[in-house]
Amino acid sequence: MRRAALAAAVGAAVLLVSWGLLHIGFYDENQIVDTPTYQRYGEAILDGQVPYRDFAVEYPPGALPVFVLPSLAAEEDYRGAFEWLMWACGAAAILFVACALVAVGASETRLYAATIFAGLVPLALGSVVLTRFDLWPAALVAAALAALVGGRERLGFGVLGLAVAAKLYPRAHPVAYNAVAMVPGALLLLALSLIAGESWALPSQNATWVALAYLVVLGSTALFVAFLFVLGRWTASATSTACSVRGCRSVRRAGTRCSKREPERPSMSDMIGAPPRLPSDGSGRRRRVRPGRGH
Repeated sequence: MRRAALAAAVGAAVLLVSWGLLHIGFYDENQIVDTPTYQRYGEAILDGQVPYRDFAVEYPPGALPVFVLPSLAAEEDYRGAFEWLMWACGAAAILFVACALVAVGASETRLYAATIFAGLVPLALGSVVLTRFDLWPAALVAAALAALVGGRERLGFGVLGLAVAAKLYPRAHPVAYNAVAMVPGALLLLALSLIAGESWALPSQNATWVALAYLVVLGSTALFVAFLFVLGRWTASATSTACSVRGCRSVRRAGTRCSKREPERPSMSDMIGAPPRLPSDGSGRRRRVRPGRGH
């Protein structure tokens, strides 16, 4: 816990610097502000009105606490109180990230790099984080993750349920979501490579380019789309079992080849992957699974 607290303190300090930078320069221009709406909800609740009955609320019930707390301050100080509350939520999220990393045995470098990176994230998002309540559900999700990896499953799932009650995230298409997420991920890896001083070189053999194209087109994109196709027609447990069996069979085939010192000439079956087995009905016979049903 001491390691997590120290790393979280560093991350919170970086977050405080980022918070200050969001108030100057181009960050302070053309802001999208939602705090007047939050303030109206908070003041109505303090006046004794019941949300969803006496007045309409466009946010789920779990979001209401962060609307009410800043209303305890003076009316003209609501925005400042709300911003400090969101900073506290961000600092709490960093603490939970540190706890999760300590629970999985992360190294000191990885631990501090993660907390510092989390403290810098607001600079990438912009001033919108100052006047939106999104850091509240983010802190809850981080807390749930820390509890789950720490073996506190009941607590973790309970907090995760609270996070869902605080923020209804819009559904995004998996392919588009991954495509967008891979861009900053790739940029981050490139930045870390530059910091580490790694040398860059393009492949000189055609076989390397073919292997790279296979990994990108078939091994990643096509496989992910196929996985989504199967997942839409089987249950999650059936899909997981089939994919696990396929992976285990491929590893076994590779191990057998290595033990026999066979030449590394992969067959078409090796390139495609061992075909997944259909779920069994317990008698040794394979049966097909109807769309939308498991085994």
